[in-house]
Amino acid sequence: MAGFPRQLLLLLLLGSVTPVKAQVVPATGDERLPQELFETGKALYLEGKRSDGQPIAARVRGDVTLQGTQYACVTCHRRSGIGSSEGGDQVLPVTATALFSPRISSLHDNYPNGGMHHETRPAYTAESLGRALRQGIDPAGRELSPLMPRFVLTDHEVKALSSYLAHLSVAAAPGVDTEQIHFATVITPGNEAARDALLDVLTTFFRDKNAGTRGETRRAQNAPYHKAWVYESYRRWQLHEWTLQGPEETWPAQLHALYEKQPVFAVLGGVGLGDWQPIHHFCEEQQLPCLMPQLSIPPSNADRDFYSLYFSRGVELEAQALARHLDDTPERPLEVVQVRDQRYAAIAATKQLQQTLARHEDILLKEVVVEPGKMPAADFWARLAEEYADAVWVLWLGEESLQKFDLPPGTAHPPAIYVSASLQRDVSALKQHPQHPHFTLLSPYRAADNDKNSMRFRTWARLRKIPVRDLHLQSSAFLAATLVGETLMHMRSNFSREYFLERIEHIMDNMINPSLYPRISLAPGQRYAVKGCYVWEMDKSFDTAQWVVP
Repeated sequence: MAGFPRQLLLLLLLGSVTPVKAQVVPATGDERLPQELFETGKALYLEGKRSDGQPIAARVRGDVTLQGTQYACVTCHRRSGIGSSEGGDQVLPVTATALFSPRISSLHDNYPNGGMHHETRPAYTAESLGRALRQGIDPAGRELSPLMPRFVLTDHEVKALSSYLAHLSVAAAPGVDTEQIHFATVITPGNEAARDALLDVLTTFFRDKNAGTRGETRRAQNAPYHKAWVYESYRRWQLHEWTLQGPEETWPAQLHALYEKQPVFAVLGGVGLGDWQPIHHFCEEQQLPCLMPQLSIPPSNADRDFYSLYFSRGVELEAQALARHLDDTPERPLEVVQVRDQRYAAIAATKQLQQTLARHEDILLKEVVVEPGKMPAADFWARLAEEYADAVWVLWLGEESLQKFDLPPGTAHPPAIYVSASLQRDVSALKQHPQHPHFTLLSPYRAADNDKNSMRFRTWARLRKIPVRDLHLQSSAFLAATLVGETLMHMRSNFSREYFLERIEHIMDNMINPSLYPRISLAPGQRYAVKGCYVWEMDKSFDTAQWVVP
């Protein structure tokens, strides 16, 4: 029902008080296999699908019947089950500890002598959970908020949902103990220079973080009640370098071996050439957060997954932004020539631009492939200029190939030459190219070395004597590490990977951004933080660049 008030989706199942930590898991009494029951409950919670595969149905505001997978519990209670808030209404936890224990109202229970406590509702059971879901009555006999939908569920579905909730966020994730939290960073083959620049930042950040943690841990022992929660998440951070070797088909086995040797709470940063899909699939399979690796092309299906977050869509975003830019050009070109090499990202970018421009039947698209091992030289470009003199050129080439770009004297340049920032190791080197005044750069990040946002990182690096070898990569790694620190501080001791990612979604667009990426933000279901791309004519100041959102 279009335009229906969004607040009706809020599932206000619990009162606004603090649960005790004892856990009582209800018995389901179902004769079916526990795994089958669990999977049925999981589909109800995450997908809003009933046991017959049909979308869940519910009544809201007393008599309005609605149906659809958007009424899944995860919509408001989130994947972690820890809840959320919207419009001043708080959606509280539905984890095993929260649901299946009595809810206790506490006042200053962190004081040494305790405070006032009284039970506000008994623990939920499978039976009382069913009554709450179907009739909106809690275990104490009180009516729940009208914002809580009343669901149409069978007894078996209630038992299945109860089974799933009984196992939701019942323990800290792997990679965390009472003293340490482990992270990994992934380096794929061919990224030796980027590896050194990345590790300069991460190892120094971890060292600084651990130096401060010693003092915070001591301070926590005498913290006032209203600040004690801040210190519950403090752990020493341990960084593990996962350097992959050999062909991509061997990476999953290497990742499994590394993870088995030392489980980690999350993958932080990383650099990759080629297809990142094996790492993405591993992290989704292990339910392991993978945060902001530096890639020319992340997996394009991340919005359908949960555990991996990326800065942008890389070259695919550039291709989409270019198509939008050409649409908005007063005299749209009639011919576009894409010149690419054989690398995975260049192939993906070419396909993306072809697909996006396919709606324009009046644009003639051509593709020129640079043969492996052959750098296009002056004669190559001269022949290209002769054949496609009036076409727009799009060069999906790395800096090695672009270094050979040159046109003989007297040769007319094409109307526009677009190049990709995501395929360059260092955009600042591109600015030194003798032909760069003829280039228009496609970039999801600012290409200005004196960018004000990055001043915080550059100052941090200078004080620690860290060489800034790659401002874009290193400031992005600093942003990712800072984001993790901010997020963990607000998690208390809830070391749920799902809650960790949910907090990142909330925190990202409110934190200070020390990277070259502008306007970073995430929302539930979004897995790419940057939604637009700069289109910069490099003979002009970067301040003249257009920001294009496809």
